[in-house]
Amino acid sequence: MRLLLLLLALWGVSCAQASPTILTDPQSQTNVVGGSVNLSVSVTNSASYTTGFNYGDLSGWPFTNVFYTGRVAGTLNFSYLFGSLNDRMTVYYGGNQIYDTGYVGGSQTRTFTVGYGPGTEMSVTVIINEGNYNIHGSKWGYQLTQLLPISYQWQFNGTNLSGFTNATCPITNIATLNAGGYRVVASDNSGAITSAVATLTVLVPPSITQQPIGFSVLAGASSNLSVIATGTSPLSYQWQRNSTNISGATGADYAITNAQAVDAGAYRVVVTNAAGSATSALASLKVLISPNLTNVNGSSTNFGFSYATAVGSTYIVERKTNLHDANWTSVATNAGTGGQVNYVVSTTGNTNGFYRIVVR
Repeated sequence: MRLLLLLLALWGVSCAQASPTILTDPQSQTNVVGGSVNLSVSVTNSASYTTGFNYGDLSGWPFTNVFYTGRVAGTLNFSYLFGSLNDRMTVYYGGNQIYDTGYVGGSQTRTFTVGYGPGTEMSVTVIINEGNYNIHGSKWGYQLTQLLPISYQWQFNGTNLSGFTNATCPITNIATLNAGGYRVVASDNSGAITSAVATLTVLVPPSITQQPIGFSVLAGASSNLSVIATGTSPLSYQWQRNSTNISGATGADYAITNAQAVDAGAYRVVVTNAAGSATSALASLKVLISPNLTNVNGSSTNFGFSYATAVGSTYIVERKTNLHDANWTSVATNAGTGGQVNYVVSTTGNTNGFYRIVVR
């Protein structure tokens, strides 16, 4: 006599289990404009109990049962007890043997679990009671459980992102408009779960929108260099003269008071923040110092004089023959080196007149 006890479910009945579970939420990230990030979530599938049987007190010719898995991934869970005499169960998946109990017996219930899919629907064949005709006491059961496919929908600030329907959310060529909160809704036939919100912070590197402007200043006077820059706060500033950092010059403005010859040079500022840095164009500062004419002398053959120069200034020697004449004529030009220039001209010819030094 073969007694069939149906304890779990009828063939073909489906009963969904718990909804998906999030193992790892997407993590908040910080990146710069133009960069790339990849948000991701880890979700466990919920299981759907598809079918199963318990068979008890089997005897007779070998008992064969055939059923089919679905096309999605799942697991086969078997349990068996072979009574006082040895019995055997073999399991085939798609024609390939995947389990063989061997001839075993005793009152101990044994179990095994194998995974399957995803892919093509496959047959599972179970053959039991192969070697003990008319021996009672064998019991076995199986449960077929399928992992439900998961759907993903990423959201940005609570609004669905079109096309972002995978476990990952890649964001390339980041712009400031990408900054905000991201989350994902994972769902299957059993329900849905929403991840925690991951914040994307977008850093904007400094950009100089108004360059410092060079100028000339009389010795002893005061003036100011300034720059305007944009970017993610806080912005830091470091002014340089002739490529060397100026101690304490760490603001958007740099004041120069009581300018002296040593202050002349090429100025620039480096603006930095967490995303990078930007260096301004050079701004030239000239300190104009009225030259004192020294060593003025003349003879029947030569006339000359000397004057000190400052670095960065240009010195133009001009001449006219009549004090009432409004126009001066340039006769020599020298770049300031910080040293002294000696100007000498022959008195032969038309060289008589009045001389002056123009500093620029």
